[in-house]
Amino acid sequence: PMLAGAPLRRLGTMQTQEKKFAAAEQSFREDLKERPQNGWALQGLHNTLVAQEKTSQAQEVKSALEKSWKLADKDLRTIN
Repeated sequence: PMLAGAPLRRLGTMQTQEKKFAAAEQSFREDLKERPQNGWALQGLHNTLVAQEKTSQAQEVKSALEKSWKLADKDLRTIN
């Protein structure tokens, strides 16, 4: 169950690498429905929003990301 959302995050990362930012945004948002406040998904979502120049949405996600990381195990944040 802990890894159940990983495929969506991987998909979003691959879509981001292919510059399919709208599709990547959707993948990260779907992942967040399953795992709210997941730092990895929030970071991916933030990156896609920045790439799409959705500045205000990116700032909101960045705030949520910062709160999420404060609660995360610091060693987990360095794994990609």
